[in-house]
Amino acid sequence: MDYGRTVEGLIQKAKTIEDREQRNLAAQTIVEVMSRVVPRSRENAGWKRRMWDHMMILADWELDVDWPVWAGRKPETKPEETLKMTPRRMQYKNHRLKYRHYGRIIETLVEKAKSMPEGEERDELVKQLLDAMKNSYSSWNNAAMSQEVVYNQLYEMSDGALDYRGGFTPTAPASKEESKQENNTEDE
Repeated sequence: MDYGRTVEGLIQKAKTIEDREQRNLAAQTIVEVMSRVVPRSRENAGWKRRMWDHMMILADWELDVDWPVWAGRKPETKPEETLKMTPRRMQYKNHRLKYRHYGRIIETLVEKAKSMPEGEERDELVKQLLDAMKNSYSSWNNAAMSQEVVYNQLYEMSDGALDYRGGFTPTAPASKEESKQENNTEDE
């Protein structure tokens, strides 16, 4: 509700008008001015009622006018109490991240990779995980990161289960062509 001092001044002036018709006309004009000050307010349903509510809140509910959107009825209680209520506190998980720049998703992927049996699928996940870790670090710190640091942090995050500190070497069996070449060299 940021309509500016001018709108607040108009509301205070309208409170001093003694003639009810003139006061109602002034209130309607103020609502129109408020909707022009915040033009995006007209995009929402019920914008007119919201404008009248805002005007009355700014007037401390002391502006005696006919509310066209409430058929002339004022609320029985002033909603200031409702407005001053604080929302219920959000419950967050109390999980502490060791490396905050990686986030919870990377930690979840590390746990997933730890639980997988060694093989081609795990190697592919670890390779993508290492790339994601390097990209996350770069985007958070605006700096490049050496591959050794990534391997060391992966080792720490996995409690030693994913040890690629010597470099990434796939554990998958060699491709068919490589095995044929190895077999041919053995025969000779």
